[in-house]
Amino acid sequence: MTTMTVAKIRWNARSLYKKIKDRLPAERNELQASLSAIRLAAQDKPSMATDLMFYARLVGDLELCARVYGWEGLVGLMEGDENAPEYLYHATYYEVAAKRLMFAFFLYPSKTARVQASFSNVAMALARAVTLGCRQEVEELVKILCTGLTDIRIYRNHAAYEYKHSYFSGTHATFVAPFILYLYSQARGTQFPLNHLDVNPLGSMQSYEPLLHLWQTTDVDALQQALFPACDLHMLSSKPQTNRTIPEFWRLEDMLYPAEILMLLRLRETAGLTTPAFDHPLLNTAVGRLCPICDVPHDPLLDKALANGLQAISIIRSPYQPDS
Repeated sequence: MTTMTVAKIRWNARSLYKKIKDRLPAERNELQASLSAIRLAAQDKPSMATDLMFYARLVGDLELCARVYGWEGLVGLMEGDENAPEYLYHATYYEVAAKRLMFAFFLYPSKTARVQASFSNVAMALARAVTLGCRQEVEELVKILCTGLTDIRIYRNHAAYEYKHSYFSGTHATFVAPFILYLYSQARGTQFPLNHLDVNPLGSMQSYEPLLHLWQTTDVDALQQALFPACDLHMLSSKPQTNRTIPEFWRLEDMLYPAEILMLLRLRETAGLTTPAFDHPLLNTAVGRLCPICDVPHDPLLDKALANGLQAISIIRSPYQPDS
């Protein structure tokens, strides 16, 4: 890093770890209520099959579980807990379940409700799933991204004004999401329809763009020269959200855990490429290194609750009809 870059960066792993650890007890207090809601959703009760508001609230319950398990995993890694990676897997399972349920509300919408998700947030979820080797979750997120980028909806508000939108918000404001999708496309062959919306073009990804040309290189020095500016940018873009701005990495877990960088390192590993340990502050922590891929089973109650929710939404609501 240059002296100017160092002067601008306020990123500190220990400080972020402490913030997460300090906030974790309050989040844990809410966890049991969310788990109870998930257990209830897993039951085959006729009354639950018609309660869409319950499943709308369940999205928040799933997201809270994902946040708590994710924070437990990050804190555990920083403290040397060998079981910490399991929490990250459970966090991914709950996060992707929440995203699948929310996307179902988009596929089977109400007449006026506007359902959208953050493009950057879904792309970062993909990066985490790839990093951990969660194949099923990766497949589901790829489906959401491919469909959500092309499925344009027309809605009418109370004044009968028509407006169009896709499933994703913030497509023009993120540089990390296009990078993640272009990188995944190169590695796995999936073609995302990034030209369909106002998604940032390849050249606007700032310091990330050179990595798309060098992530498969065997020249370690060239890789380091491309990787370090991207790591610097991650640190510079890690800031709290304000009323005026939403930084690229505003969630504490995204600040501390560089999923997009770790995804690149995992794809290199999968391709059989050797990657040394790089001496950069973002990667010199326990959460800045790849964890071994583990076989962590899904929670059957989570799978059942998700299946019941998806079925309930599809039965009660009709698929979107552009001309209706």
